[in-house]
Amino acid sequence: MSRPTSIATLALVILASACMSGPRYDIGALDMRALADEQAQQMAAHHAMQVRVDSLFLPLIRHGFCDETGPYYGFGYLTSEQFDDGLDRRIAAARGIGSLPHVVTVVPTSRAATSGLRAGDNIYHVNGIAVNSAKDLASALDRVNGVANIAVSRADGTSFVIAVEPEIVCPYRAHVVDGIGVNAFADGANVMVGRDMLDFVESDEELQFVLAHELAHNAAGHVDAMRNNSTVGGLIGAIADGLLGTYGTFASAGRRAGMRAYSQDFEREADYLAVYLLARANIDLSGLQNFWRRLAEGAGYQSLRPNDNGSHPSYPERTVRLRSAIIEVQGKVQRTEPLFPNTRSRAARNTPLPQAAPVERAQPPQTAPVGSTRPPQTAPVESTPAPPSRFVEVGPSVVALIQARDPIQLVRMRVAAREAKETTAYRDGNRIIAIAHPSGQIDFPER
Repeated sequence: MSRPTSIATLALVILASACMSGPRYDIGALDMRALADEQAQQMAAHHAMQVRVDSLFLPLIRHGFCDETGPYYGFGYLTSEQFDDGLDRRIAAARGIGSLPHVVTVVPTSRAATSGLRAGDNIYHVNGIAVNSAKDLASALDRVNGVANIAVSRADGTSFVIAVEPEIVCPYRAHVVDGIGVNAFADGANVMVGRDMLDFVESDEELQFVLAHELAHNAAGHVDAMRNNSTVGGLIGAIADGLLGTYGTFASAGRRAGMRAYSQDFEREADYLAVYLLARANIDLSGLQNFWRRLAEGAGYQSLRPNDNGSHPSYPERTVRLRSAIIEVQGKVQRTEPLFPNTRSRAARNTPLPQAAPVERAQPPQTAPVGSTRPPQTAPVESTPAPPSRFVEVGPSVVALIQARDPIQLVRMRVAAREAKETTAYRDGNRIIAIAHPSGQIDFPER
């Protein structure tokens, strides 16, 4: 393009921009303090959702099938260092969250609640060990052998020690996350349930069925098995790539095929085990029969037909199998037989925690989630681990959170990978410390 032509083009752009229209009214500057206060209120609503999920998940991990167990206190906490930028930290400040671990959730039926711990408490010592960060608190609680004497301060200026003896449960935790629609998934150690799923379910029992299904994936070793199958498929594909010079094409296809191997059978088994997990916690099964039918309403006609290449069975099949499992379990209850599943899975071989007494019921939370508008219903999301295609350099504070397996940081990584639709490696210099997949899986290479 010649110089005169360039000048003429630039002049035309300037003239065109002068003709653009903008807002006609002066709406004033945004009050940033009011914005932070409102964001803090909405954060509180999210914490209320988390309390609901924790309350409903606790009976399942109390009475589930586990090959390992661990201590459970029943509270969640945040510190200002877990918020990324200035705006986020203003939100934290509006919620009273500072440098000390600040209790944001307490499960009403947990040992923490019955011992007197409250949302809003700031923790500064555990059994005489100073606590100055989230990592410090996680480390101090890990070292507890018996009772945790937790020193707290409150907004009214009072300080005292609360003795909390943790209960022993299955070592899995549940988290409310955004951006996954009407869905939930397991990563082998945690259960992630979408905020939209909380709006979709019509009862606490339906939500507990969703949680129990994902818990079953963890307890039965499905996530580990799928990772192993993916690795084996990738190795077979890599051999083909080496022979044919196809530069990773078959390795990638092999990983995907390996991930799908037995996927539908794992889903069937998780549905089946979920019914037993609910029954062992003495949760009413009678209202579950329409769950898959309602979920199918938004999934399209194809979801009604069997699909051998899909990751999940059809919704009609899942409905029929769920009904059959409920009849099986109810029969065992009537015959006063032990509630052990008829399965070859790892979960059946695990030593079960004590079964709930018939009078026990999972307690709902004190605060219901905000909003009840039902979002568009979506079919379950498939998981396909892949090598990193995106790299993120992180600083010391984020490195510490990742190494501490901080739940909030892990959720952020999962959501970021899902939104980017890329497998993302988090790097500290030349060292990769974590890999987040769009499926929600997070790998830690240093392990």
